[in-house]
Amino acid sequence: MQALRGSVFGIGTDIGGSVSMPASFNGIFSLKPSTGRISMKGVASPGPGQQIMPATAGIMGPSIATVRLVLKSLLSAEPWLHDPYVVPLPWREAEEYHPDEQDEQNRPTFGFMEDDAVVTPHPPVQRALRTVKCALGKLGYNVRAIGCTPAGMWLECLLTSTPLGSRWSAGNRHPTGRVKKSTGR
Repeated sequence: MQALRGSVFGIGTDIGGSVSMPASFNGIFSLKPSTGRISMKGVASPGPGQQIMPATAGIMGPSIATVRLVLKSLLSAEPWLHDPYVVPLPWREAEEYHPDEQDEQNRPTFGFMEDDAVVTPHPPVQRALRTVKCALGKLGYNVRAIGCTPAGMWLECLLTSTPLGSRWSAGNRHPTGRVKKSTGR
C-alpha cells in the first residue's frame, strides 16, 4: 500500500523488523521508535503479555519529512496524559539534528560491532558494514568501534547456569577471553 502511494503514511506494529524490513524492500522510509514513545493503547498486540520484547508502533511513509511530521504530530498530542505506558517526552526541536547545518554538538555518533566473538557475520554483511562505516566517516560523522562481547557474556551465563555477579570483571578473564569460574572470595 505504501510503496504504491495508496496512503499518505502508515503505522504498523514492530518487534524485530516488521516495519523497517518491508519499508527497505519497497523504497519507502520507516521509523521504529523506542518502546513507550508512541501509544499502543487500544492496539491489538501481536503478543499479549509479552514483556521481554514488546511491540511498538512504527511509522512508514514516502519521505523522511512525512515520518518526522507524523511522529511530531503524535507527540504533540501528549499521549502520556492518556496512556501511562508512554514516556512523557515531548518533541525536542532544539536537539534535532539537521545535516545541512554544521551542528557538531548534536551530530550523531555511530557504533559498529564487527564481531561479538560468538557469531561472525557472513562476508557480504561484513562488506556492507565496512561500506556504511566508510561512507559515514567520509561524511564527517563520528564512527566508533564497539569492542564489547555481550553475546559471549550471556552465552557464558547460559552454559554455566550461574548469575553474572562479580564473575564478569577484568580479573576473571581467561587468556582465551572466556570467564574463569569464581573462587567465591
